[in-house]
Amino acid sequence: MGLLFANALATILMISSVFYASIISICLAQPGSGPAPGSGSGPAPGSGPAPGSGSGPAPGSGSGVPSNGGGPSGSSGGSASCVNPTIDLTSGPVAADLRNDNGCSTKAGVEDYYGKSYTHENTGNVVANNSHIYNSFEAGFSSSQDNVISGWGCSTPSDLYDTAGGLDIGIAESKVRKLCYASGRYSFPNINATNEFVGILGPCGGHTDYHFHGRYHCLYSQSGTHSTSVGDVGPYKMYGKWEDYTNAKLPLLDACGAHFGTNPDSPSTAVYHYHAQDRGPYGVGCYGPNLDQSLVTVAQCRALYPTTCDDNQAETFTDYPQPDGTKKTFAYDRDCPCFDANGLNTGTIVERPAIAQYALSPPVISFDNSTWTCGDGVSCMQTVEETILFATATASNSPPPSPPPPSPPPSPPPSPPPPSPPPPLPPPPSPPPSPPPALAIVVADVQLTGYSAVEFDSDKQTAFRTGMAGYLFVSVESIEITSVTDVTSSSPKRRLLSNSSSIKIEFTVVTATFEETNSLEDKLVTSDTTYLSQKLTDSGLVVSAIVAPTSISKMAPPPSPPPPPSPPPPLSPSSSLFSSSSAFSVNVVKVVKSVVCVATAISFYLR
Repeated sequence: MGLLFANALATILMISSVFYASIISICLAQPGSGPAPGSGSGPAPGSGPAPGSGSGPAPGSGSGVPSNGGGPSGSSGGSASCVNPTIDLTSGPVAADLRNDNGCSTKAGVEDYYGKSYTHENTGNVVANNSHIYNSFEAGFSSSQDNVISGWGCSTPSDLYDTAGGLDIGIAESKVRKLCYASGRYSFPNINATNEFVGILGPCGGHTDYHFHGRYHCLYSQSGTHSTSVGDVGPYKMYGKWEDYTNAKLPLLDACGAHFGTNPDSPSTAVYHYHAQDRGPYGVGCYGPNLDQSLVTVAQCRALYPTTCDDNQAETFTDYPQPDGTKKTFAYDRDCPCFDANGLNTGTIVERPAIAQYALSPPVISFDNSTWTCGDGVSCMQTVEETILFATATASNSPPPSPPPPSPPPSPPPSPPPPSPPPPLPPPPSPPPSPPPALAIVVADVQLTGYSAVEFDSDKQTAFRTGMAGYLFVSVESIEITSVTDVTSSSPKRRLLSNSSSIKIEFTVVTATFEETNSLEDKLVTSDTTYLSQKLTDSGLVVSAIVAPTSISKMAPPPSPPPPPSPPPPLSPSSSLFSSSSAFSVNVVKVVKSVVCVATAISFYLR
């Protein structure tokens, strides 16, 4: 009996010790130390390939080629050697060919500008001698030029299709500017991300097999007085665009694109010769002069093209942008190279001023470049300087491309509706509004010869701000002149000459960001004084010399204060004790465990 009682007592003690050990292990266990619900060995949510991360080519990585000025040849001449046409002028002015050679270049050129080289797709950066000189009209664009049009930056090439042809190069550029660049100022031609010149024409004014439609920029220097010759057009020579570069004078030309005057090849005798122009006809409108040696009027020119200079077939072009973004609505005759004083080739004629000015005694054959305009249409070309300098000024401000939108995540499986949550906590206070963009300031000075400080009044200061703004591609309002002082000359003779007086102009330029000051420094310290002089002349100043700054000061704004600490996140509904049935069950288990632990400890103590 005693032995039986002893065995029974031992069994009870063993069971009791196991029970207490189990209770203690439960009490000591850390909440949540077991595997999290749903933490099996499957992949983590979202660990698959990123949306769009397949092996297909990156967007935009197709095999399209940059245009680099490529386009249709505009003629039937192909790559044949240029042949300067023989023109019979015994009966008076003669029409020019609208699709083939009007003449041939007599110089080779290199397409290097501002220290950068722009490569043509067929000939590298060299424009060969004896290149074709064509009229200003393109033969049209079709699906065979899709790669070329895409290279201009146009996402829908068919928008540019024009099988009729007969648009001059200025309208062709304007059409791309309107349909592919939202009429942005100086947006086309442009310089692309790989530093290539993108345009219907290359910077020198030609393309494809190489033929010119205008500009001829690489065949003569922007210096000296009268531009040198660039080619032969029929029995005449054609020169660059300047009548007197040093004094910023452009030639007054008749409807054919020529006038009488001296030039480097005829320095003492006035002869009939042609000039390149930034406006239509850009080169040869017709071959003159009249038999009485008078200049050719617009009406006489249009009479040479009865089937194309016909007002009855004129088309209306609406809201086409000039290079600076100014929109124009105008009538236009395709394949009519006879433009009046307003830059139009149809409708009521406003005679070109060359006709009346040449009749004066002595004849006036030039005008100030500052009065040049594109006219009432868009038959004008964006210059190389505008294209390159505008691209330089805006390069640091180009926004990065927007990333593609992410794919939407998969929809979660439906779950039973949870019990109604308690009232939400009040929302955190709204963050303070973002501060306006920080400004930075460039402080610089420049010396000009041609004025004294007394002469440099408020009108001339406004002209300086306007010209400098045009050179830097900033707003006039961002430039402020802080002082104008005389620069004393050591020569008494020079001090007596007012046009030899020099002044030092100190000024500031406000920019939106400190990074933008870098491009301003490049243009001010390593300035192109020739182009700066041109812009100042355009604004009405007469400057004989410029001394650019050797350094500038750049002032950044004070650093922005650190943002205030973020408020603690509000208690999410899922952390509430009764937010869902599963959360309720977990919290009940915690309460039961606590009660059992306390009861067990008391029982063990009482024993």
